[in-house]
Amino acid sequence: AIVEEAIGVRPMVYTSAGFADRAGLGKRVELADYPLWVAHWTHAPEPTLPAPWQSWAIWQHASNGRVAGINGSVDLNVAPSLDF
Repeated sequence: AIVEEAIGVRPMVYTSAGFADRAGLGKRVELADYPLWVAHWTHAPEPTLPAPWQSWAIWQHASNGRVAGINGSVDLNVAPSLDF
C-alpha cells in the first residue's frame, strides 16, 4: 500500500514458491490482490504458484537464456497478458 500510494501504480510481487513459503507469504491473503511475477526455472508447462496466488502475470522460467547482442546469460520470461 505504501509503494502504491507513493508512485501511483499498483506494484507487482516478484517471488518464487520456495521463498514465499519460507517467508510466510501464504498467510498474507491480501497479497493475492497484486499481480505475481513468479520465478520458477523449469521445463514444466506451468510454474508452481506460491500461496496465496491462483494465477501469474509474468513467469520467469529460466536464467540461462541467450539474446543477440548480450554477452552472458539472461533471464527468460513469459508475459501472456500485461493488461492488469
